[in-house]
Amino acid sequence: MHNKSISKLIIRVMVAFLLCSNLSIMASGTIHAKVHSLSVKDQGELWVDELANQPDFESWKEAELTVSPLGPGTHSWLMLIQHSKLGTIGYMVIHSDGKGGYVLGEYGLGSDDSLQYLSTNRYKLRYYDPLHMVVSQQVNNTNQYFEPFTSEQYDLGSKHLIAAKVSTQKQIRHGIAFSHALLTGYEYQSYFAPYDVMPWLTTTALNSEFEDDTSIENLIEFGSQLRYTSSIWSDQVEAIYSVTGYHEWELFDLYIELQQDDENMRRFIPFDYLLQQGNFYKPQ
Repeated sequence: MHNKSISKLIIRVMVAFLLCSNLSIMASGTIHAKVHSLSVKDQGELWVDELANQPDFESWKEAELTVSPLGPGTHSWLMLIQHSKLGTIGYMVIHSDGKGGYVLGEYGLGSDDSLQYLSTNRYKLRYYDPLHMVVSQQVNNTNQYFEPFTSEQYDLGSKHLIAAKVSTQKQIRHGIAFSHALLTGYEYQSYFAPYDVMPWLTTTALNSEFEDDTSIENLIEFGSQLRYTSSIWSDQVEAIYSVTGYHEWELFDLYIELQQDDENMRRFIPFDYLLQQGNFYKPQ
């Protein structure tokens, strides 16, 4: 086993011990009630403050947060991170956990240009899960659907939306559910375009080889330039992403950094969710 993997394992054991101790303390009714009394915005601020301590997220320290509901019945919210000089520089999707708390479904770092379409059309956003989200607009008296980060138009009908909704209702909400979670590890790679090479055409998926979260973390740290693919909207669209980093939070919640053609737009999506929805590939 690589020395860095051994170090990670030791750190995980130590963190787990400390967390168990802390969680037993938090079991008291007073502390528990305090955590669950947070508003969506208050909870978002806690996670934003933690991310703002990380490289590339420093501008979040001076940002304002704008919260919008993600439609009736979703129990989810879109939070935009907005800077007075830089414009919209990031976003979060936060879900209710059904118990009075919240789950950080995904988050992203971008520029005002890369997030302008999402920001402008946030009340038209239909969000089912990280890979199934579209802006619905009326064009020539018909509903048309657009990807919220690229503004690419998708040829979707009601059957695709219904299938996405049914699938989402069966899913477990992946992501951080710990209100005061700390970010305990990260790795970033320089941007590379997802179509520079196409290993999904020439190699087999890595998913079955992942023993635990450290498997993909090590590949990213070694500069493997992984790709992630998913057939979405009932196989109507093939989504291709470059894997350019990760964030590891305490309680071992791992978020994978994904990028498409826009170098400025970086999305962080729970690894467990991505494993269920698609495949990771390593170039030969």
